[in-house]
Amino acid sequence: MYRFLMNLVAVAIAGFAAWMLVENYREYFQPAKEFIASLPPAGERLSGDQERTLGAERDRAANWNTALSICCYGACMGLMLGIVGGMVRGSSTGVLFGAVLGIALGGLMGAVGGYTEYIVAARTESMESLNSTLKAVIVHSVAWLLAASGIAVSAAVASGQTRKFVDFALACFGVGVLAALCYAPMAAILFADENSEGAIPTGSWNRLVWFMFPAVLTGVAVSWVSSKNEPSHPDESKSSTLRNQKENAS
Repeated sequence: MYRFLMNLVAVAIAGFAAWMLVENYREYFQPAKEFIASLPPAGERLSGDQERTLGAERDRAANWNTALSICCYGACMGLMLGIVGGMVRGSSTGVLFGAVLGIALGGLMGAVGGYTEYIVAARTESMESLNSTLKAVIVHSVAWLLAASGIAVSAAVASGQTRKFVDFALACFGVGVLAALCYAPMAAILFADENSEGAIPTGSWNRLVWFMFPAVLTGVAVSWVSSKNEPSHPDESKSSTLRNQKENAS
């Protein structure tokens, strides 16, 4: 229960921190200033080449902004779960190592997930056969699945449970799919006026749910994997070890 509560608090902080970062930096990348300066004054018609270049510049900026957004999510999740893993092991070095590893792996795979998510969102946007809810499921599952790979590795290593790496990975991947399946219809009801199938959903409260929902599910999944097949009390582990030693001696 102690580890469960620690993980739950950690992921709640991580999800909220990611949301705060994205609210401030989701439009950090912009079209090249040199190109914008070369455009004619507002109100004048752009040439065909200028319109195409402007569209490409906006796509490039949006792609990198999406990568930055999921990078923030992955880094915050990796950081907090890495810290908890080190704390549970009772090691100050483990806390520092878990934090650094979590930021690096979570942030890296989050960035990859966000970059890929934008490309998938652009492809599905023109698919008229898919409704908006299904598009949201596909788009967001890509981001959360890729970010989950970095989070899973950092959580397993930081907690000293590398033998459970496959379990951590499967649990985090499952969370990615479940979160996408649940978020899409939930957002369609709660935030009907917002665009939830885009790479980055519109609406501040919508984005808060977008971050917090998979974060909390990940905390529950990581706690379950960490406690699976673990003795409920430290003394049980010791007594089991002594019992095995006596059996081997006899």
